[in-house]
Amino acid sequence: MGMMGDFRLVPDTVLAELTAKPDTVLHFLYDEEVAASDLLSVEKAWHGIHFLLNHSAYEGEPPLDFIVRGGHPLGPDAAYGPARLFSAEELQKISQALEPFIPGILRKRFDIDGLLENAIYPNQWSGEEAEWLIDTFTQLKRFLGAGVQRGLGLVVCIR
Repeated sequence: MGMMGDFRLVPDTVLAELTAKPDTVLHFLYDEEVAASDLLSVEKAWHGIHFLLNHSAYEGEPPLDFIVRGGHPLGPDAAYGPARLFSAEELQKISQALEPFIPGILRKRFDIDGLLENAIYPNQWSGEEAEWLIDTFTQLKRFLGAGVQRGLGLVVCIR
């Protein structure tokens, strides 16, 4: 199965409830039924997308580093750290920061040597994955933008 990147849109009121009961965050993410419009898994593309945005394995400037850091860590380790919460206001900043990243720019930022040198998961890059990463990023960008329009916050979990 491997490491998966999951994103769930939630109202700030639910983020407050999760903050009050941090041990429930993983149950909330994976054991409750969730509307398809509120959950997006980018599966193994999470690390490649982070690299496209930041040209770094685990560093970056907020809010573009939201996939691997930032937010408010909460709950138990989900295998690769705790889930992280972002308020509706923080999600709006993330979405705005993603606006300039269009497919043509991302194609120019795709760096096969950089992906390999930085051991970007899933560590099996041949150069043919550019469109997969760009398509997955585009889905994520749309998903987050829809969350902003609905006034929602975000939970990010790498598991």
